Amino acid sequence: GTATEGEVHVDQIVQSMNAYVDAYDCYYLTLLIDPHGKLIAANTRNSAGNAIDTQFLHETNWADYDWHAETLRCQPGKIVIEDLYVDEAAQRLYGDEGLALGFSMPLRNAQGDIVAVWKNVINFEQVENQLVSAYSELKSQGNPSAEITLLDPTGNVIADCDPQRTGQESVQRDMAVIGKLNLADQGVAAAVNALTGEP
Repeated sequence: GTATEGEVHVDQIVQSMNAYVDAYDCYYLTLLIDPHGKLIAANTRNSAGNAIDTQFLHETNWADYDWHAETLRCQPGKIVIEDLYVDEAAQRLYGDEGLALGFSMPLRNAQGDIVAVWKNVINFEQVENQLVSAYSELKSQGNPSAEITLLDPTGNVIADCDPQRTGQESVQRDMAVIGKLNLADQGVAAAVNALTGEP
C-alpha cells in the first residue's frame, strides 16, 4: 500500500526527532502527544544513533500524567519543568535507573489553540557531568577534598560528587539516597541555609 499523507508527516517528525536527539546528546526521549494523551511520534534512535524500539509508548495514555494536564494549561511561551524523577520508559529502553528531568510545552496552531504537547526527557547524567566538571575545577584550584552535593527544593539529595569518600571522580548513584535522604531534616547547616536562601 501507499503511505498516507499523515504517515509521511509522522515519519518526517520522527526523523527530525532523531536528528534532534543525536545533535544534543542529552535526551532519553522526545515525545509528541495529542491533547487527549495519544502519542503521535517519538524518537526511534538514541543519542548515539542506535535504533531503540519506542513502539510500546503508543500504548500509554499520556493524559494520565500530571505534566500533560499542566502543559495543556500553560500560557503561551511557558514550559512545564519536572523535578528529578524516575522515567519508567527510559528505564525500559536504556536499562538504567531512568533518572530524568522533564520539559514540556504546548504546540499551538495559527489560531492559538493547543494541537499537541512536546515533551523532552533529559538524562540526568547531564547534570551529574556538570558536577564532575565543577569538582575538577575545584581540584585544579587546590581543593581535592571538595564534595559537591545537589539538593532538590525540599533538601533531598539528588546527586553527590565526593571523590574523597568514593575514590572515583564521578557521581555514584545510590537509589536508597537519591530523593530520600533529606539533609535539611538531618540538620546539616549548609542544607538548612541553602533552603532559606542563605550562603
